[in-house]
Amino acid sequence: MTSTKIKLSQGVVRGCREELPNGKSFLRFSGIPYAKPPINELRFKSPQKLLKFEEDEIDCTKERDACFHRSTITKKHVGSEDCLNLNVYVPENRKSSEKFAVMVYIHGGGLKYDSNSRQLYSPEFLVMENVIIVTMNYRLHVLGFLYMPSKGIPGNAGMKDQQMALEWVYENISSFNGDPKKICLFGESSDLYENSDKVLSEQEEDQGVRYIWRTVIEPESDEAMITKSATDSIIDQTGQINIPMMFGTLNGDGMPSIAKVLSRNKLDLMNKLPYLFVPRKIGNLSDNEMKAFAKEIKQFYLNGKDLSIETLKDLVRLRTDVDYRFAIMRTSELYARYQPEVKQFLFEFRFDGRLNLQKKQMRLDHLPFAGHADDVFHLFGGELVDRVNLEKDSREWKMRETMCKLWTNFAKYDDPTPDYNNPLPFKWTSIAPITNKTQDISLNHLIIDDEMMMVENPHKESMEFWKKAYRKWNKEFIQAKL
Repeated sequence: MTSTKIKLSQGVVRGCREELPNGKSFLRFSGIPYAKPPINELRFKSPQKLLKFEEDEIDCTKERDACFHRSTITKKHVGSEDCLNLNVYVPENRKSSEKFAVMVYIHGGGLKYDSNSRQLYSPEFLVMENVIIVTMNYRLHVLGFLYMPSKGIPGNAGMKDQQMALEWVYENISSFNGDPKKICLFGESSDLYENSDKVLSEQEEDQGVRYIWRTVIEPESDEAMITKSATDSIIDQTGQINIPMMFGTLNGDGMPSIAKVLSRNKLDLMNKLPYLFVPRKIGNLSDNEMKAFAKEIKQFYLNGKDLSIETLKDLVRLRTDVDYRFAIMRTSELYARYQPEVKQFLFEFRFDGRLNLQKKQMRLDHLPFAGHADDVFHLFGGELVDRVNLEKDSREWKMRETMCKLWTNFAKYDDPTPDYNNPLPFKWTSIAPITNKTQDISLNHLIIDDEMMMVENPHKESMEFWKKAYRKWNKEFIQAKL
C-alpha cells in the first residue's frame, strides 16, 4: 500500500493506493471531513461549512468516527458526534484528461443505524467500472432528526448533512479527476424516503444530480430544507424537473416487518386484533371501518385465512406492498404525470442467491424472496460479503457484475443499457412520457433475476387495491389525482 496526496481548498488529504479484484489499482481517501464537528453549540444545528482542516495535511488512510449508532453487525454502540466525514474511492489507469462519473451513496438503516464504513460498503466492484464512489456519514437518530422548534431545534439535521456532503462533492470532486456535471446519488431503504421527500432542490438541478431511488416538514426559514410534502413539491414544480431517476423494490422488501412479528410471537395477536393489518397512514377510521377494511385486506392477500407459518409468504407480499411497493408506484406515477421530462427506470429485484445476506440475518432464508436490502450486497463488498466465497462462474458473481454494470451505466450515460458501449444482452426501457393527465400509465419494470425481462405493470391488481383504499381514506392522495 503506497500513499498518495491531493490538494484541496481546505488542505491536503493523504490517501493510499490499493488493488482491485481485477488487478488494477485505485486510490482510497477515508474520513475526509466535509463540515465542522456538530458538537457543543452546533449540536442539533444545521451543518457548518469547513473552510480549513485542523492541519495543513490530514491522514485519510484510515476511517474516522461514524455517527453515533448501534451497529447492526456487532450490536454495540459505536461512533461519536464528531462524524461528518466521507470516503472517496478513485479508479486509476486512465488518461488524466478524462473525467470520471461520480456515484454518491447514502447508506440506509432507518435513519438510526449504520455508517459509510468500508466494513459495510466496500465499493471495489463498482470502481472496477471506472466510476468514483463517495460514501458519507450523516447524523442519525435523535442527533440527526430531533424536531423541537420551541427549543431552537428545527429538525432534519441529518438530511442537511447529506446536502452539505453533496455540495462538498460538487466543489471538490474535480481534484480527484471526477466530473461535477455527472454526479449520481444512490442508496436504499431510509434514504429512499429522504430523497423522495426532498425531491430535487434548485441547487441539485444546477449540479446535474441523477437519482437512483422520516423526515419532517419544517417552517419556512433560510435554513429549512423541506417545507412541503413530496406530493406537493412534485406537483408545484410541474414540468420543471428533468433529471433521470431509477426507482426499485425487492419482492421481499416486507421481510423486516415479518421478522419483528415472528420475534415477538405476534401472529396470533394479529389474528385477534385485525386492525394491525391496516397501515396507520391510511387515515383515521372508526372501529367498524377498521374491522371491515382489515377483513378486505385478509381476503385479498390471505383468501380470508388466519395468519400462520403456512401463510407467511402472503404476509411478506402484503407488507412489501404496504411498506415499499405502493410508495414507489405512487412516486413514479406522480413524476410521470407532473414531470413528464423525467426519464424513469423502474426495477424489481427478485434474485435469490448466496449474497442475499439480509434475509439470512433475519432467519427468513427459507422464504422464496429477495429480502430487504439484499440488492446492496450485489453492489458492495464488506465484512459480510467477504465471508462468501464465490466462484467466478457462479450465478451470484454474474449477477454482481450485471448489477454493477447497470448502476454505473446509469451514472455515466443516464441509461442503464445505453444503445452504445453496452455489453448486456437486454434492453431496459424507461417509462413512456405522459402528455394527458388522465391517460393510463404503463409502469415498465425490469425484473432482475437469472433471466432479465421487462414486465408491464407488475402487481397491477394489488396496486389498484391500495389506490382505491387511499382514494377513499386519504385526502392528500385524492389531491394527487392518481
